[in-house]
Amino acid sequence: MPVRGERSAPTFDHDQPSTLRQYFAQLDRLFVRCAITSSLEKKDFATSFLKNDIADCWEALPEFIDPAKTYTQFTYRLLDLYNQITDRYTIHDLARLVSDHVQTSIRSLQDLSAFHLRYNTISAYLIGQDFLSLREQSQQYLRVFDAAQQSQIDLRLQIKYPQHLPTCLHSIDMIFEAARWILRVPTAQNAIPTRPTAYNALPTVPTRTAAIPTIPHDSAFVTTQQLDAILLTVSTIVAAAIASSNIIQTNYVASLIVPVSAKSGLTSSPAVSIPIASTSASTTITSVSLPTRPTAAASIPTVPTIVTASLTETEIRAAEHYYEQTKRVHYTVPVAPAPTTIAPDLCQLIPQNPAAPVVI
Repeated sequence: MPVRGERSAPTFDHDQPSTLRQYFAQLDRLFVRCAITSSLEKKDFATSFLKNDIADCWEALPEFIDPAKTYTQFTYRLLDLYNQITDRYTIHDLARLVSDHVQTSIRSLQDLSAFHLRYNTISAYLIGQDFLSLREQSQQYLRVFDAAQQSQIDLRLQIKYPQHLPTCLHSIDMIFEAARWILRVPTAQNAIPTRPTAYNALPTVPTRTAAIPTIPHDSAFVTTQQLDAILLTVSTIVAAAIASSNIIQTNYVASLIVPVSAKSGLTSSPAVSIPIASTSASTTITSVSLPTRPTAAASIPTVPTIVTASLTETEIRAAEHYYEQTKRVHYTVPVAPAPTTIAPDLCQLIPQNPAAPVVI
């Protein structure tokens, strides 16, 4: 018989009670090889390969102390204490195994194999004890796969087993084979190919985005330079509007006739003297070509002047008063009515609409 610590010596892990049967199986092979048949010797060798604290617990059992108890009774008592006879596995053990693999997920063949073996062991025991059905076994087995893997497994099972009824679940061995086939295929091939659309086929056209000038944070305030530019623009517009509004098209119906005493504020052209045959007084008429489009900057238009010596004082004052009223108008040229105070013979000699300077 080997001693504790040797490579061929059997081992038992107290934290893994399921290894107890394996430990007793190794002892039975050694007993056969070494031809050991006594129950007392078998009990002694059974505790000699354990740790001291575990060996003390085993040696304290009545089945070990009583020489009348056989080795078989001793092993059965240990299996019962480690729950390896009845209630070896419970439904909670199966639920704990499934929840652990749901959190970690199965991503490789090694993970799948380890889970399948452990799940098959626990579920087979529960089925043998009537704690679990075959349908529940398959349902709990599929829970460890995510939604994408379940869809691929279901598609694989439909292809491989086309005659299988949809109402009947597949066995865990069928699910295991389908899951192993899915995990063997590269991830890029597992994805269902999608039909390319016209949008994906269109080439992308580079666009040029115009640079948007950035506005400083203090743009709510107007600077001095901006204010000067605004005032200059406004003044230019106002000046142009005034200049265009001051241009008036005027058609003269009759020339103004003002006495010579109102001549002081006017600019006259050279005078021409024409003798009048019907009277003895000599009259000088000064005529100036009036502008057709007077502007704001133009001076007061000149009017023709009649110089006579036969006018009374009242007529002279009336003419001066009319002149004072007329010279204040800078932008319109009034049409003077025909004078009524001039002698009838003189009015007959003056044309009503002279087109050119007239010399009388």
